[in-house]
Amino acid sequence: MKSWSRSENYIFNDMLRKSEQLITELVQDEEDFKDIVTIERIANILIIRLRKFLKVMDDEEIYNMLKEMQSLKKMRAPQKHKLVEVIRKFWN
Repeated sequence: MKSWSRSENYIFNDMLRKSEQLITELVQDEEDFKDIVTIERIANILIIRLRKFLKVMDDEEIYNMLKEMQSLKKMRAPQKHKLVEVIRKFWN
């Protein structure tokens, strides 16, 4: 990931943790990840909370961040790539 100041790193981790809580409430089982609406809602949660950080991250860094998120462990790789696509479309 990008090198951020200590305070930015703290803010990032805090917002990521809060995003994980919201995603956990949104997703009940693996089947929920197959719905594009759910993927878009997850993207919105991440964009709202992590906008400053996602803007400067490239696609690979975003994908690696998603892989590390506990709430998205059951999400398959193609769905994670779709989520990265949806996040990227926000700025295009």
